[in-house]
Amino acid sequence: MNYWLLTVCIFVPVGLLLGNAGLVQLWRDKDDESYLCGFVVTTLALTFAECSVLLIGVDVSNGGGINWLNTSTIDMNLAWTFVFWGTALLCFVIIPWTVLYYESYEDEETTTLQQITNASLCLFFFIVVLIPIFVLMYLMIGYAFIPFTDIYPKSQTAITNMWQENSAVFDSSTGNLLSNAIQDLFTYNTTTSAVPPSIRLQVSPTIYLVAFMSFLGWFLFTAFVGVGLMYLPYDFIAAFLTRKPTLEPAVFTKEKDKLKKHCKMLKDIARNIQKEQRTKGKEQRSKDAKLDTKTIRQFKQAVWELDEDWRTLKELEPSSEGYVFSCLIPYCKLLCGVLGGILSLAYVLHICVFVLPGFFGIPPPTTFLNALFVFFDQYVSFIGFILVTTFSFYLLVCVVKGNFKLGLRLVIFPFHPMQYGKTQMNSFAVNAGAILICCIPCVQFLTECFSDYTRFTNVRVIFGTQVRYLQFFSIFFDKGIFIFMILGFCLLSIVWVLACMGTDEKEKRRRQLELACEVISRNGI
Repeated sequence: MNYWLLTVCIFVPVGLLLGNAGLVQLWRDKDDESYLCGFVVTTLALTFAECSVLLIGVDVSNGGGINWLNTSTIDMNLAWTFVFWGTALLCFVIIPWTVLYYESYEDEETTTLQQITNASLCLFFFIVVLIPIFVLMYLMIGYAFIPFTDIYPKSQTAITNMWQENSAVFDSSTGNLLSNAIQDLFTYNTTTSAVPPSIRLQVSPTIYLVAFMSFLGWFLFTAFVGVGLMYLPYDFIAAFLTRKPTLEPAVFTKEKDKLKKHCKMLKDIARNIQKEQRTKGKEQRSKDAKLDTKTIRQFKQAVWELDEDWRTLKELEPSSEGYVFSCLIPYCKLLCGVLGGILSLAYVLHICVFVLPGFFGIPPPTTFLNALFVFFDQYVSFIGFILVTTFSFYLLVCVVKGNFKLGLRLVIFPFHPMQYGKTQMNSFAVNAGAILICCIPCVQFLTECFSDYTRFTNVRVIFGTQVRYLQFFSIFFDKGIFIFMILGFCLLSIVWVLACMGTDEKEKRRRQLELACEVISRNGI
């Protein structure tokens, strides 16, 4: 029995659960009295997302799935099944119901029973539509066409030599099959057909559910991780380079007056929006619903930006507490930025030299990070476990960073800001759901990147042998379309950073806010 691995499997999830509970408690709005439901759901969602990516290292350390039938090892098939179904339940049932529950609250006259009823009815119609789609897809195209190479001995002598463990075939010191003997003794089928021979296999409903969730999550994952790999180290380093010393009292007062002016402008806009909504008739309100929704969304974003400016200004206040500690924060950010830059660069290089050649049918020139993990696994397996866990967790952190970064840009979706100590539980649930739906493609991406290191794991069998070759999904998975999209988002992020370099984003946002206020005022809003 691997006791240290068993200890990790018990204490790490408990530690993550408690840590996520503390994190949600710090970020949630303290004035929200009905926070308990969202608190529990968000904590569970974050814990499932973290455990799913960390489980890859456990799968490797468990013996790579080779001895999964042995009672002395962890049943990784059961562990992955629990994670996949738990993720599906949270993504498609619990989190949508929680968001609908909080969104159903309109005013003080809304009762808890009305919120529960409205959320349950909306979720019921969603499930009624989703389940038939999933069942029909599974019955019609729930097959994997797994390619294979037919290898067979050239002669009866080859079979005899292998059976008798002849020294010409096996290495007497290690007992391994000699590499040159493989070419002498065996041959494989050759075909001129463009389509290689394959085995048609109907996958289980669990495997198809994994592919279904992974496909949906990849569209968010490519954007989040592509942006996060670039912006996570960049923002840390930029925060250090653009750090400002503690302001003089006169300068602090001047900046504070600017924020007061913007706050008054936003209050006036809020009164005008409220006044206009009260004067509109039902028909006019329905006609202007799209414009009103866009205006309110922009207003929410402006309020969030103003709150962020005030929080930043408070850190520069001359009499602010914790001055010594605040002086160390920029240097901690610099350290995080440098470490993050190394990990991001390693990921991009690994994709270019190991992952991409395989999609073009070219053997990769090096296994790169795989070789690093294998090297440490041969001597100190615990270090190899820590390394692969670090890279896996860093990728999830990049997803979170991309979610935060793009959440302000994708105005076609409702705005759900994350504010320290002021985050509403519906915003928490939406962001946690976005992160959770990305964890399945995150696991698939990690198994693809570290395919040499995870080649004997259960998760590699799931994604590398079955999910990758499923009908319809194989168009995207086997051709590496999503991998190219990740690199595309990385490149776009670099171009965007270079284009915006040298501009003061906060001052630009303030000018845009003033202009927006003038436009809204002229329109009588």
